[in-house]
Amino acid sequence: MYTNETPKRQRLDSKILKITELQHEAIEKMINYRNDFAHFKPRGLSVILESEEWIVKEVVDVIKFLALESRNVTYFDEGNISRVKQFLELFKF
Repeated sequence: MYTNETPKRQRLDSKILKITELQHEAIEKMINYRNDFAHFKPRGLSVILESEEWIVKEVVDVIKFLALESRNVTYFDEGNISRVKQFLELFKF
C-alpha cells in the first residue's frame, strides 16, 4: 500500500511536466466544472460550451504527455498502452 511516507521513485529517464499558462488555466476551469458537477446544488447548469473546447484540448494534451511521454507510467502489457492511445485518439481537435 502506498502512503505519504512511502519514498517515491522517479525514473532517471523521465520527462518533467512543464505546463503553459493556458494549460494551467484550463486545468483550473476543469477542476471548477468537476466540483460543480460532483457537489451538485440545484441552480444553473454548468456545461462546457463549444467556445470552451480549448479547455478539454489543453487538459487532454497534459494527460497525453503524462500517460505517453513522461515515462512515469509503467505499462506491463502492450494492450494497456494501446487502449490508452486509442482512448486519447477519441479527442480530435
